[in-house]
Amino acid sequence: MVFEKSELNRLIIKLKSVKTESFIFKIQQIFNYLRQSISNDNVVANEYFNKDFPNWEYNVAIGDHVLPEDPMTMKQLSFFAYNILAEATNQHRFALLMHLFRVWKDEDGYKRFNETFYSDFVAALKEIGDEEVYLLESKSVKTVKPQSNTTEKKVPQKVFIIHGHDERLKMEVELFLRSIQVSPVILHQQEDRGRTIIEKLIEESQEAGFAIALFTPDDIQEDLTKRARQNVLLETGYFMGKLGRDRVRMIVREGTEIPSDLSGILHTKLDERWKSSLLKELKAAGIEYDASIAIKIL
Repeated sequence: MVFEKSELNRLIIKLKSVKTESFIFKIQQIFNYLRQSISNDNVVANEYFNKDFPNWEYNVAIGDHVLPEDPMTMKQLSFFAYNILAEATNQHRFALLMHLFRVWKDEDGYKRFNETFYSDFVAALKEIGDEEVYLLESKSVKTVKPQSNTTEKKVPQKVFIIHGHDERLKMEVELFLRSIQVSPVILHQQEDRGRTIIEKLIEESQEAGFAIALFTPDDIQEDLTKRARQNVLLETGYFMGKLGRDRVRMIVREGTEIPSDLSGILHTKLDERWKSSLLKELKAAGIEYDASIAIKIL
């Protein structure tokens, strides 16, 4: 079955109506459609389906408004909750709704359930749908190459890692890239061969088609704000000029101030989703990686 975003939107709209005899069936329709139409390469879908919340109904007290404050966690919990409700037995559903909302009627429970989780569930579904549309478009775009004596230039496949003093983060990013069959380039690991720093940077960046800049709070300013090292700022600017801004991704640790010259550029926060966010950027830049390994890691 080929995924169609319009069909997913139709199923989402139908779920707004809460009727006891059809509510569970509508949820089941959505999850059946996802399982039948979403490809195995959809990293976003795999992340949502694989996210587990053990004993979640005992750790989330809806009546006391104790819900995850992090928007991403709330979307993951909402997706998980609808999936559980779709697969549960009638007895389990009744016990679950009783525990969460203190209601005796199924319709009252479903109404409260939708009021609590619907908007975040829809946001999760749209993320999955957007990723699937992107994958389908990537596969369907076939360009007819005109006959020419010149050969198309291939995108360099190595990824340059710009870093400061955070050795642990640098190593984590390096190992992640190697695990998905991407070759990282780290400047201090290359031979000096009598070169200056600038010469070394220029020469070692020739085979890089993408750069990752790790912004960590290494330097304390006079006003006590924390910034990345000067070399990180300079090398980030160099690669943006050399490769283009779409081939440089800033990964920013919390507490690191971004200079005003770079503050308007979208970046990746160093949280639990940084790997999946980075994979999207690598794919868009034409950097090839092993998707089957990436799915297992995420």
